[in-house]
Amino acid sequence: MFFATYTGLLTAINCNNVKWATRVQDIFTGTKILALVIIVVAGMWVLASGKTENFHNPMANTNPEPGFIALAFYSGLFSYSGWWVCFKFFNKSKICLSIIPSKN
Repeated sequence: MFFATYTGLLTAINCNNVKWATRVQDIFTGTKILALVIIVVAGMWVLASGKTENFHNPMANTNPEPGFIALAFYSGLFSYSGWWVCFKFFNKSKICLSIIPSKN
């Protein structure tokens, strides 16, 4: 319910005055950039304080079998592009296309 109200409010702002919508978008963009800067600075602070034990043996306890590597790549691609990745890379497979809902 919150998100429906929020979307309705943003739609009303956009319909009322485009300049207001631009300012709201600028505020959201600024807060995202500020959050990213805070994360980067915090990570640099932790690395500078000497907590580097995770970098000593980064590939410990991993499974190098091809199936697991393919699954890792697929999971990474899917998290960024969703169903589009399935259509892009598996569009010739009738089985895959019959399972995946259409983007249209």
